[in-house]
Amino acid sequence: MNKIIANSTKNTLYNSGLIKNKNTSSVINTSSVINTSSVINTSSVINTSSVINKSSVINKSSVIKTKPTVYIVDFLNIFSDFREIKYKKHNIDFHTVKHSNKYQDTYDFFKLFFTKYIDYVNIDRNSMFYFVMKKLNDYEVVLDNIMKEHYRFKMKFIIIEDKYDNQILDKNKDDFLCQYFFYILQKNNKCILISNDKYRDKKNYIKLFNFDIFIRVVNYNRKTHNLEKSTLKIHLTDNISDNILLQKYTRCTIPKRDLNLIL
Repeated sequence: MNKIIANSTKNTLYNSGLIKNKNTSSVINTSSVINTSSVINTSSVINTSSVINKSSVINKSSVIKTKPTVYIVDFLNIFSDFREIKYKKHNIDFHTVKHSNKYQDTYDFFKLFFTKYIDYVNIDRNSMFYFVMKKLNDYEVVLDNIMKEHYRFKMKFIIIEDKYDNQILDKNKDDFLCQYFFYILQKNNKCILISNDKYRDKKNYIKLFNFDIFIRVVNYNRKTHNLEKSTLKIHLTDNISDNILLQKYTRCTIPKRDLNLIL
């Protein structure tokens, strides 16, 4: 009897895969030795419904994270509106101080943007922000400090550093980049533009950008706690320009006249 039980146990281990290289010719047929129905009543051992409540199992759809919304911020457009209303509120002509207070105004703008501004327009703080801008003289340290100060937010500075002899190109290069990044990013993301510029004159310059553009990208690495800076080349084609001219924008912007509500 001990031999029968031992062989039956061995057969069970083979079937479960815990013992390999099974020699089937030497195994005893357990159906002729033991009536399994009299040994284990499976219904009395484990009631799977009482062990695992299906409703308590993690829902796969809740595990798969959706991509954060991407906001393309036309920095100089929004920043200029902020400065103009800020000084107007204090009866100061913005144009008389715009050069002397530029740095402090920049710190104040980002502090306002990442608090009252995004709250007012109901922007999720986990969103991704692309601040598109022209290169401003002696501005790198200020932007670095802002990136470090607001490191909890996922953001990038997209800076076009080249200066063009063609005045139309040079004046609109940051506007073009806003439209370009919206075109590229909206293909795989929910993309929203933050700008009070309607780009009504885009037909005057979009097609002129028919050459490679080099931009500076700055972001904060949360793992290394360091700033990362790189240069990116954008290759433009006629097809891209045509699509930019036809695209529609989803916007989420506080009109300039209403900025005093949060200032």
